[in-house]
Amino acid sequence: MNPLYKWVGSKRAYLDTIKGLMPPTHNTYHEPFFGGGSLYFDLEPRLALISDANKHSINFIKALAAAPNDLIDQLTTTVGHHNSVSKPERRRLFETARAGYNQRNAQGWTLIHLELAAAFYGLVRGAFNGMWRVNANGEFNNPFGDGKPLLFDADHFRSASKLLARTTIRNVDFGVAIGDAGEGDFVFVDPPYFETWNGYVAGGTFGVPEHYRLQRVCGDAAKRGAKVMVTVGDHPYLRSLYKGWRLVEMERNQQMSGKAEGRKKEVDIVLMGGYE
Repeated sequence: MNPLYKWVGSKRAYLDTIKGLMPPTHNTYHEPFFGGGSLYFDLEPRLALISDANKHSINFIKALAAAPNDLIDQLTTTVGHHNSVSKPERRRLFETARAGYNQRNAQGWTLIHLELAAAFYGLVRGAFNGMWRVNANGEFNNPFGDGKPLLFDADHFRSASKLLARTTIRNVDFGVAIGDAGEGDFVFVDPPYFETWNGYVAGGTFGVPEHYRLQRVCGDAAKRGAKVMVTVGDHPYLRSLYKGWRLVEMERNQQMSGKAEGRKKEVDIVLMGGYE
């Protein structure tokens, strides 16, 4: 099954490599940096715990799991209206929706919020490069994209909702999420790239303190008998931090550039602990 929306840092293009490095068997699937969930949707695990610090994406996922018909009805109306108007009008609709989303977000809300879930999908699909990005105040600030019709497949969403309905979905810190992994479980860890701006949630970068803590909780999970895979951008500090873990290099295209010719090739490293 394909993911429901594009997400920066997605490993969709490298699924064959990643799946080839997974343990042959495992119990529960854990993914603490869910994002767009490319591996999760591809595997369609029978038992899974997924989570992310991004409240907005998790609200969308939880809404689809809990109220698929209501969300699909809202999206059918929203997407249909967007696709029926001119490109200048699509821009106006996008900017109005973005302002309304930020205003409602500033007022505070709790999971599950169906209206914000539908708006989230329209904003991600309509934004530049299909990217979710927020400023230091937590406001979605990505500009309008290319103005093409929004893609929406109701049957795909219904299939995804059935998978999500049997999954535990949480908006928690990665330490809490990984802390639940037990013996025989598989943990797929795909954090933000080292010391890069982290515009997926409000606040700072994912640098040395965060990666240090991440390595510790991943190491603890491996000691409990979990099978842990970590995918990160190659960096000397991270190689040193995960010394003793099995390491495989994986070439990728940098996805942040708006133009294909501006996307330079970089190297990710796949680190495995708790299994060979």
